[in-house]
Amino acid sequence: MTLRSRMLAAFAGLVLLPLLILAAVIRVEVSRLLTHQHTERLHDLSDVIQGDLAERTRDVRRRLSGLGEGIDLDNRFRVGLSGGSETDRRYVLEYARTAMIRQGLAMLRIQRADGTILSSGHFPEEFGRRDASLPALLGSSPWGGALTRVRRREEYFLVQAAVDSVRLGEEVLMLIGGAPFDRDFLGRLVRGEDVAATLIFPDGSVLSSSRAFEARLLDAGVDISESDYFIAREEIPFITTGAGAAEHQGDAILWVTHPRAPLRDLRRRLDLWLAGVLIASALGTLGAAAALSIRITRPLDELARKATEIDLDHLSVGFASHRSDEVGVLSRVLDHMTARLRSSAERLREVERHATLGEVARQVNHDVKNGLTPLRNVFRHLAEVAETDPGRLEGVFRERRRVLEASITYLEALAANYAKISRHPDRVPCDLGEIAEQVASAAGVEVRIASDLAPISADRVGLRRIVENLVRNAAESLDADDGTVTVDVENGSDEGGEPGVRLVVSDTGKGIAPDTLARVFDDFYTTKKTGAGLGLSIVRRLVSDFDGTVRAQSEEGKGTRFTVWFPATKERHESHSDR
Repeated sequence: MTLRSRMLAAFAGLVLLPLLILAAVIRVEVSRLLTHQHTERLHDLSDVIQGDLAERTRDVRRRLSGLGEGIDLDNRFRVGLSGGSETDRRYVLEYARTAMIRQGLAMLRIQRADGTILSSGHFPEEFGRRDASLPALLGSSPWGGALTRVRRREEYFLVQAAVDSVRLGEEVLMLIGGAPFDRDFLGRLVRGEDVAATLIFPDGSVLSSSRAFEARLLDAGVDISESDYFIAREEIPFITTGAGAAEHQGDAILWVTHPRAPLRDLRRRLDLWLAGVLIASALGTLGAAAALSIRITRPLDELARKATEIDLDHLSVGFASHRSDEVGVLSRVLDHMTARLRSSAERLREVERHATLGEVARQVNHDVKNGLTPLRNVFRHLAEVAETDPGRLEGVFRERRRVLEASITYLEALAANYAKISRHPDRVPCDLGEIAEQVASAAGVEVRIASDLAPISADRVGLRRIVENLVRNAAESLDADDGTVTVDVENGSDEGGEPGVRLVVSDTGKGIAPDTLARVFDDFYTTKKTGAGLGLSIVRRLVSDFDGTVRAQSEEGKGTRFTVWFPATKERHESHSDR
């Protein structure tokens, strides 16, 4: 990420982050206030409705009280109540119907204290039936009355009922009256089109001021999520009457609901407005930040362009500047650094020449030692035979002559290679098995060579150096009198399926730690007290020169395995394909 990009991001963040926080706070606070306002409004309306219902119950009781006073002064009613003529008794029977209309009630029943109904304005057929439970339930209600479902000729209907009494001499009459409680009345209670008042009865039936809300309740099984509506709940005693005694079946639940959809719409509009403000602010901020970052970083871009022109062969670039700010300070520092580089370049070249000569000397020393080791072993063997059994000397010499000649040939080829060190060695088809057998025989280690090995394109001296370094390392990893080294050469393909020859040098020595194994091919890296650390780095470089691969595997305490793979020569590859 460039400095200009970071500056642009920083400027944008400094402006946009506070705006985002402010927008989030505004949205949360506005949503909270609106939700609180809707909730408070709904609860206030619920309290008003409760007050209206309580006032209506008191009004029904006042009407019943006035009716009782009229009965107390009505001598004809007294006469009809105590017997009298047929006309007087019919007067009592019809009294509730005319009084109900006169008092503006939807239900009126006059009955004795024992429950015998004397007159019923809403259902005259109730005359003579006993129902002492209804006035008792109404009188014991803490609400002062109750919602009551009563019967008339055609149907049952709902009233807000209350009870009162009047004493006529020794007899007490119970007066039960009720005002109509229907959809229109619920609509007058809520006083608003967006608010619905709904009664949920114990039997699951529903009555609402909103037909649409009532239908939705019935479809949902009287289950409306508060995520869709604000809801205030109140309980109202509910009594049913029928052919038998009146019964309190539980409380009806009065729901006062307000849909949340308008609030969600308002929030959505607020979100759109805030998003518009943020987008406009972001565009303006990014434009200003881009212009400012370009202006600030333009001198740095010029310094970077000049710095890319610097190398050890081109140190004439100048960074002089008359600016007094930080960019000017940096320019002068770079100018002084370039001057120091120019004075140090020549010294560095001299040091590199000496280092290169030292590395070549160490590598020559290492390779010559590898070539001399077989010679030393053969001459020691010959000297030992000459001292102990001179008669066998000629036979032993013939046996080891091949090793002597191979080592001398190796040293001669090594000298020729170093004579042309600036050129890559000539590559010819080579038999890796033959070279491995010579090295293993000289070192006295076990060798297994597969038949019909494919030739590889390499330099014989280079191959011998690879095998000798690997065998020598394997032998040095063994304890003094224990362990074995094995050399295997076989045909095999690489991971991509290309045919070639695989050389495996394995030992049962002490193994290599994982952290050390990762560095065994590095130049000058060694864990030995003596040694230059070049053996395996030479192996790696030579294998790479011959287009091969080398891999090391080891387990501490169990041994190490080096696997080298070389591609087969093109001629052998094509001959195998023809078959």
